[in-house]
Amino acid sequence: MTVHEAIKNVRVERGLSVNDLAEKMGVSSSAIWRYENTDCRLSKKKLEKIAACLNTELKNLVSNDPQNRYMVADQLVENVLTPEESAMVHWYRNLPISTQAEFAKMWMWQNVGCAV
Repeated sequence: MTVHEAIKNVRVERGLSVNDLAEKMGVSSSAIWRYENTDCRLSKKKLEKIAACLNTELKNLVSNDPQNRYMVADQLVENVLTPEESAMVHWYRNLPISTQAEFAKMWMWQNVGCAV
C-alpha cells in the first residue's frame, strides 16, 4: 500500500470526509484529494501534520510504501533522495549564503523565466 492509499484508508477508518480532514489541516479539499490520489511527494512536515490530524502514528502511513521513498526509523521519516539529488543538496548547502542567493536567481531565470 502506498503512503497515499494509507492516508485515504486511515481517513475513511476514522469516519472523516475529505472536507473534514481538509478543515483539520487548514488546506483545501483538493489538496487532500491530491495527497490521496496522486503520486505527489509529501514532505516530512506534511506527513507529520496528516498523521496528527488523523490521530495515528507516522509509521502507520509510510511503513508499507512499496516505492520505498520514505525511511521509517522509530518516529522519524525522511524523503529518500536519489544519489544525484543528495549530492546536489549537499553541494548547495555548503555554498556561502550570498552564492546560494545568486545560484537561486540564476536557476529561476533559466528554469522559470523570471528573476527573483
